[in-house]
Amino acid sequence: MKLNNSFRHILNIPVRFSDLDAMGHVNNASYLTFYEEARTAWFRDCTMMPHNSIDYPTIVARVEVDYLLPISLGQQIYVATRCTAIGKKSMTLEGMISLGPSMKYVASKYTCIMVYYDYQKGISMPVPQDFKDQVFRYESGN
Repeated sequence: MKLNNSFRHILNIPVRFSDLDAMGHVNNASYLTFYEEARTAWFRDCTMMPHNSIDYPTIVARVEVDYLLPISLGQQIYVATRCTAIGKKSMTLEGMISLGPSMKYVASKYTCIMVYYDYQKGISMPVPQDFKDQVFRYESGN
């Protein structure tokens, strides 16, 4: 299932002192944490899981990040997340970090491949149709 849409999910995250590196800007590893927070929020909103649940039957298989602009202490960042494709056992998420709510100043872009995963058996598994339907409804705005 291919999805071609705009970003419906945007999460505001404040930059903390602990996100900085010795050069005084956000460390590259912190970007992954920002994307993880946004991805988790996207899953919760998309699947209507309780906000105290961490029971996501997926595992990260690949992440690709482009760093475009530095981020500094005290800035408010906006992390957008969307699903662009769902296959037999995996899904592709895309995201970007903006330095303002207008999403005009893009500091980073990323792509993440998530595999539907059975943690008890330690194997990948097919993405259930009801999950695909939830994602499609969420991303299409229905």
